[in-house]
Amino acid sequence: ALAKKSATISNGTQINLGNGTSITSGTGSTIGGGEGNQATANYSVVAGGQTNEAKTQYSAIGGGQSNKIITSAGVVGYEVIGGGISNEISGNNGSVGSMIGGGSSNKIINSVYSSIPGGELNTINDSDYAFAGGKYASLPANSDGTFLWENNAQATPPLVAIPASSNSFLIFPRTA
Repeated sequence: ALAKKSATISNGTQINLGNGTSITSGTGSTIGGGEGNQATANYSVVAGGQTNEAKTQYSAIGGGQSNKIITSAGVVGYEVIGGGISNEISGNNGSVGSMIGGGSSNKIINSVYSSIPGGELNTINDSDYAFAGGKYASLPANSDGTFLWENNAQATPPLVAIPASSNSFLIFPRTA
């Protein structure tokens, strides 16, 4: 018979699930299962997956692998990463209310109420109420309220320099 390696842990518990240790240390924090997960801020949640880190108050990671929500101590978060791999929401000033749906290697840094629904290698940096999706969509600082959809499948930097301006709607489809 196969050994069962899942558990629900909360409120400062450390548990070995067989292949790795998952840790909660925040008040009301919870880990639903998985391996090597951390929910160390108050009321943070990691539902499952592997090596995910919810280190901001009221943050949640649904699953996936190596996803991180990390801000400075004392910053209230309300951030969400649905899943995927190597996605990150971070910043010294926080990224309150921001969300990454999934995908791979997406980042939201110091950007409140911003969203990356998925895709790969998308970045929102110092831009509030922003949206980036596709592949290699990268919003520079001070692009508040900007919507950017990039499909740069050629794994090269953006062919068009995205201006640092607020309230823009930009779509850059690419062909291989």
